[in-house]
Amino acid sequence: MFFKNHFPVKIMKNGKSMLNLGCGTKMSWEWTNLDFSHYTYLAKYKTAAKYLKYIGILSQERYEKLLSVDPQIIH
Repeated sequence: MFFKNHFPVKIMKNGKSMLNLGCGTKMSWEWTNLDFSHYTYLAKYKTAAKYLKYIGILSQERYEKLLSVDPQIIH
C-alpha cells in the first residue's frame, strides 16, 4: 500500500485499514486519521498547547478537545 511507506497505517482487529479524511476532533483511534486543522498541529506539541492555555489563548474546552486527539494523527 502506498501510505505504508510514508505514514503509519493502522490495522484494525479484522485486518482492514480505514482512512478518516478531514476528521477534525471526531475520530476513531482504530482508524488512520488525517486532518490539517490547528488541533492536529497542536496535538504534536502538547507543551505548547498547555502554555497557550496558561496564558489564555486556548480555552479549557479547546484544550480538552486537543487532549482527545489521536496522537498518531497525520497532519
